[in-house]
Amino acid sequence: MNDSGVADVRCRLCRAAPETVHHLLAACPLLAQRDYLQRHNSVARILHRELAQKLGLIQDAPPYYKYDPLPVLEDARCLLYWDKEVLTDHAVANTRPDVIWHNKITGRVWLIDVSVPDDANIARAYTTKLAKYRPLAAEISAVWRGVSGVEIVPLIISATGLVPRSLGEGLCMMGIRRTIIYEMQQAVVLHTCRIVREVLREDARD
Repeated sequence: MNDSGVADVRCRLCRAAPETVHHLLAACPLLAQRDYLQRHNSVARILHRELAQKLGLIQDAPPYYKYDPLPVLEDARCLLYWDKEVLTDHAVANTRPDVIWHNKITGRVWLIDVSVPDDANIARAYTTKLAKYRPLAAEISAVWRGVSGVEIVPLIISATGLVPRSLGEGLCMMGIRRTIIYEMQQAVVLHTCRIVREVLREDARD
């Protein structure tokens, strides 16, 4: 209640929007700085670990919460970037997708970026990622040697673990087993539960 006796429905953290479940799960700017980022990175780590093992760039596959990806993994057949900026000849706004995989044998490049939006924003998150990385894809096609094609692969899973068809299609496109979706869902839901629990705990302390 405020001083006038009217219930204050604003978010107890950012005070900038109504405190709905959807706001706390995926739209609070204060939670974005750490909590949402940790959730997002958990999904990206699962994907990177799977790719690195599939390509023979790592031997051991620890749990995702213990996996610390190296910025660059490379051999004669492939190159794998983790959260690494791509240098371009022309100014490009977005040059740092979560994962880049370059198959040196076929010349194909995949620009992979993860998003964990609210359930209602899954479709928007997918199209936003495609638009975000088209300029980078064009730059890589023009500058990198031996590139036969560049694919933008948005990997979207909602904050409640809802999985769109595009997630499975993206994994299949890269030849990655679909069963890692279950691990991604588990990671997201565990992080989401922790976020809500910590927000409620802060309120209890007040």
